[in-house]
Amino acid sequence: MDERQTLVNRPFPHPLVVGNWKMNGSLQSVHGLLEALVKLDYPQLEIAILPPSLFTLTALMRLNGSQVSVGAQNIHPQPYGAHTGEVSAAMFSELGCRFALAGHSERRTDQNESNAEVAAKCAAILKANMTPILCVGETFDQYRNDQTEEVIESQLNALLANLTEKNLASLVVAYEPIWAIGTGKSATPDYADRVHKRIRLWLTRQLGEEVANTVCIIYGGSVNSANARDFMVQSDIGGLLVGGASLNVSEFCKILDSASTSLLRSQEERK
Repeated sequence: MDERQTLVNRPFPHPLVVGNWKMNGSLQSVHGLLEALVKLDYPQLEIAILPPSLFTLTALMRLNGSQVSVGAQNIHPQPYGAHTGEVSAAMFSELGCRFALAGHSERRTDQNESNAEVAAKCAAILKANMTPILCVGETFDQYRNDQTEEVIESQLNALLANLTEKNLASLVVAYEPIWAIGTGKSATPDYADRVHKRIRLWLTRQLGEEVANTVCIIYGGSVNSANARDFMVQSDIGGLLVGGASLNVSEFCKILDSASTSLLRSQEERK
């Protein structure tokens, strides 16, 4: 059995690559992206996109039957009610979404989302039978002051008030250093892998080693075709969360190529 998959990619049998489109796209550009994405064929990977909510149904309809899953960039933790302008996890789930982000740094910063609010969103996503992609990460000042581990552990500890052990095991955790998002800077692959190992250690304390090793932990933060392979060959990085590069089909495919070939190469090296 392939050691790397045993370590990092269950319940996902393959590495997970997620494209977060953020607040980008037009009807014309989205249709163009979807026409290219529907043709993707990477059997070694799990692939998902997170379009703006306005384009979710369009993406689901066009990508139906393809390899690419669709998810939500944000949800409201309540299933329904007087929350003007919001969309619940249950609504996205009913459409057919498989994933939803929670705790992206842009929402933690721009909308002042607290760790407790993010944990509530994770619980709501799970209740709606979707997989939460929980984003954790530190600011540049926290990174510079060696507070990365402390900050991330605080973000993870907030989950314990809302989620059972079974729920925790169903998460995808995305490590995104805030200082690397949209800046063109990325953490070194070795540094990112060390942080991933700390996240898995936290999970091990909550779940035990066997279950913790099934949780998929992915890296995000200025991922591009030039650095994707270097991240994917790290022992504890189970996939990638791609931002702006996922809006360019050629660049996104190069990232998928890197992720796929890196996995195949690591499999060959372990034989």
